[in-house]
Amino acid sequence: MTDLNLPALREAVAKEDQRMPSEIAIATAAQCWCDPRTETRVMDVELATVFAERVDAWIETARQHANNEDYYRGLLDRIGERLGPSAYVSDDGSVQDSVLRAKVPELVSALLDEVEALKARTCHNCHHYTEGIDLCSLHDAEPSVLLHLCGAWTAKEQV
Repeated sequence: MTDLNLPALREAVAKEDQRMPSEIAIATAAQCWCDPRTETRVMDVELATVFAERVDAWIETARQHANNEDYYRGLLDRIGERLGPSAYVSDDGSVQDSVLRAKVPELVSALLDEVEALKARTCHNCHHYTEGIDLCSLHDAEPSVLLHLCGAWTAKEQV
């Protein structure tokens, strides 16, 4: 079996390039010479260096992917929290401690359907629900504005 000289490999890499590959990348490259299929070969420092650089690139890609996953998971969680209790209820009716991210698109879609129905209702019934104030100008309003107004209309209908 080939004797690995990691300090020599690190030193050789440092001489050739200002940016030295990470310790894990160097160790991964060096381990290739410990494989039973290659253990009889003399370690090629230049090849190990190139391999370590490629390992570092993949490590950085994986790190960025993980950061992106965390970011988008956080966005879904924040949206789910705003959607309320239904974002925590499983299909079997059990309530979970955290947002069920797979439900978020379905709940947002249902909410947008409600907003579209409310917009249609608002334009057809402007005078009835607002005592003469023309709400047709709100046709392109933010959903939160319309939903806020919807609570007032529902209260008027019940009187």
